[in-house]
Amino acid sequence: AGARLDIAKPIADFSLYGSRFHAVLAQGVSAFPLVSIRKHFAARITLKHLEEAGMLSHEQTIWLREQVLARKSILITGATSSGKTTLLRAMLAGLDERVIAIEQTSELMLATPAISLTERISNQEGVGAITLDELVVHALRMRPDRLVVGEVRSKEFQVLLQAINNGHSGTMATLHASSLSQVAERALILGMLAGMSQALTARLFASSVDLIVQLSKTNHLRTIEAVGKPALLDGE
Repeated sequence: AGARLDIAKPIADFSLYGSRFHAVLAQGVSAFPLVSIRKHFAARITLKHLEEAGMLSHEQTIWLREQVLARKSILITGATSSGKTTLLRAMLAGLDERVIAIEQTSELMLATPAISLTERISNQEGVGAITLDELVVHALRMRPDRLVVGEVRSKEFQVLLQAINNGHSGTMATLHASSLSQVAERALILGMLAGMSQALTARLFASSVDLIVQLSKTNHLRTIEAVGKPALLDGE
C-alpha cells in the first residue's frame, strides 16, 4: 500500500483491496500487534436499500432524495460507526454528474462519471504529502458538478466553506459529532484549526451549509436522529 510500518513508525493507516486498514506493531505501543479492518460493501448502495434495512423511513428516503436533487449543501454528522459514509454514498448513488469525491482513504466507491481523489502521506524522507485541503483546491479547478468531502477533519473545512460560498451548490460532507447540538462547537474548532476567527467561522458556516443530518446508532440500528439548519452566528 506504500505505507510505512516498522520500529520507527509502529502505527499505520492505509487503504488496500478496497478496505481501510489500521495496523499497530508491538514496539512500545501495544503488548501485541493489532490490525483493524474497515470494509464497505462493493455493491452499489442506494437510499432504497437503507430504507429496506430500517435505517430510513419511506418519508425520509423521499425527502433526502429531494434535497440532493435540489442541490442543497448537506453536512452528515454523527458518532463513529453511525453510518455517515454509508448514507453519503447512498445519497450520491445514481447521480449522473461529475462528482469529485475527496477522502483520506477511498471508501465512497462512486461509479463513473464520478472522480475520486485521496490524500497521500509523505514518504520516508518526509516529502510528497498531499493533504485534503490541497485536494479540495485542485478539485475546484476540475470543474466539478458536485464537490464531496468524505470526512472534514482540519484545514479543508475553510476551503470547503469558501467553495460553497463561491457558488458550488450541492456540496456534501461528513463530520464527527455525537449530537446535533455539538455540531456548532465542532465547526468552531475546525475553523480555529484552519486559522479563522470564531466570528468568520460562524458566518461562513451559517451561510454555507443548508442542512445538517444527525445520525445515531442504538443496538446496532443506525437511524436519523435529527435534522437541522445551521444557526451559528457569533458563536451561538
